[in-house]
Amino acid sequence: MKNAKIKNRQKLSMSVVTMVLVLLMTLIAGMLTGCGKNTARSTDGTESNSAGGNGSAGSGKGRFIESKVALPEEINSILQFKALSDGTLEVVGQDADYSIYVAKSSDGGGSWETTPLEDISYGDVAVAEDGTVAFLDYTENGLCPVTIVDADGSTHTFSIEMPAEDA
Repeated sequence: MKNAKIKNRQKLSMSVVTMVLVLLMTLIAGMLTGCGKNTARSTDGTESNSAGGNGSAGSGKGRFIESKVALPEEINSILQFKALSDGTLEVVGQDADYSIYVAKSSDGGGSWETTPLEDISYGDVAVAEDGTVAFLDYTENGLCPVTIVDADGSTHTFSIEMPAEDA
């Protein structure tokens, strides 16, 4: 009688272990395959989505979709890059001689309208949702020069007095 109970417990234990192993293997297989990728490989080795690889949301359903954008030839170093609220791409960058440019593209990077900026010194650069660019510089005399370039290209310069540091 005791032997029968022991054998039944062993069979039950083996069934539980088998079910746990099957469940673990199913979970691991699900993690390794992940969500299906709706991509197709092109002849140059890049991937494109079902929307044709143009960077539009297509059927991405919230996932990140990468697309390549060619920058204007004047810009070889990006200081700031922003997609504006109207869909325009805006790049603040500089060339090899450290001249600063603002470039805008309303067609997803297919063509660019580039504006050179002169006599701008900066420590930080920020771009607002409307395309306004702020250049902040830092000096040792307690002033922070700020240059604002509006979306229409007009420039405003002023200084902010920085609070003195406690010794």
